Amino acid sequence: MAPRLLLVAVAASLGIAPAAWGDPGSSTSDAAEDVAIARRVEGDLVRLLERVDASTVSLLGCKSPVGGTASVLGAGSGVFVRYRGTWLVTNGHVVKGCARIEAILPGGARERVRVVATDKTADLALLAFDEAPATLVPVGIEGGGIPLPEGTWVVATGNPFLLAEDGASAASLGVFSGQRGAACEARLGGCSLQHDAEINPGSSGGPLWSVEGRLLGVNGAIVTRSRLEGTGPAYSGASFSVPTPRVAAFIDHVLGRTASPGSAAPTTTSTASTSNARGAAARLGARLVAVEDGRGNGLGVRVRDIMPTSPLRRGRSLVNGDRIIEVRIAGSRRTVRTLADLERALSQASPGAELTLLVDRAGVRVAWQGATDA
Repeated sequence: MAPRLLLVAVAASLGIAPAAWGDPGSSTSDAAEDVAIARRVEGDLVRLLERVDASTVSLLGCKSPVGGTASVLGAGSGVFVRYRGTWLVTNGHVVKGCARIEAILPGGARERVRVVATDKTADLALLAFDEAPATLVPVGIEGGGIPLPEGTWVVATGNPFLLAEDGASAASLGVFSGQRGAACEARLGGCSLQHDAEINPGSSGGPLWSVEGRLLGVNGAIVTRSRLEGTGPAYSGASFSVPTPRVAAFIDHVLGRTASPGSAAPTTTSTASTSNARGAAARLGARLVAVEDGRGNGLGVRVRDIMPTSPLRRGRSLVNGDRIIEVRIAGSRRTVRTLADLERALSQASPGAELTLLVDRAGVRVAWQGATDA
């Protein structure tokens, strides 16, 4: 595409309508107008990136090399979202095998985050801070599923190769190519956003934006000849992102709602009951299901499938069907309306700490006292 035509396209995508476009290369006034428009486009992109930078983080995880036992750091990116709470969303492969990872915030500060849930099919992971940093600004994901015309400009942010040690995100501009399924179905779980904004190792899990600053998806995979031939994952023109409706369905599923039709059931720490699970379910030794009213308001967390070795069977044993509504630790009380509330409350208790769970059992309040397992 000729530079002048490219400039017109970018300007149009940002809603800039120049008064007139003269014959290319004909007059000094035309050249001056081109420069002025370019500066306006550049300024709008700079302002966009200043806004979205406060929602983009770098992530350090742990991965074990094939055939080895030592842990090595793996890097990725993530986006801080607001949907039924605030969460960090990234790719599942970035945090694979890690209970807690480190987030590098814009400016270089570091915070520990914990893995709440993963979805292997979509390669998504849901993370949470113990207390959200004030420097991060969550972005809503509602409206991200508005259909995009092919040719729409998109911007990907992240930290490729972890080149920015202070967590500053890099940006790449691209064009939306359409929604694809077969090309990346095994990796992204079906229909994905294809575009040509560069995604490289380290920027996986970062956000994909419209030029208006709307979150479109989570960058997830690249399909390249080098990858197909097994020689490496370097970017060569085809990128794919998990669309925000799929991200919302994943969070809904984690928090107890039914996932959207066609989406795969995620493997989550909040609903797992196996011995190697992490999070509240593992510490309590039971499957946990969020309870809501007809309007989506949280009413607590239902206990299901209590394991024989669960600490909940000690003392005044809880029973399947009990609904946890409050956690008390060291004199503090925390109301439990959602799974996220329970995760946050239990994260404040060290392994083996004494606590009290107040539950509703068929309309009767029952208090359980004991200690969670490590």
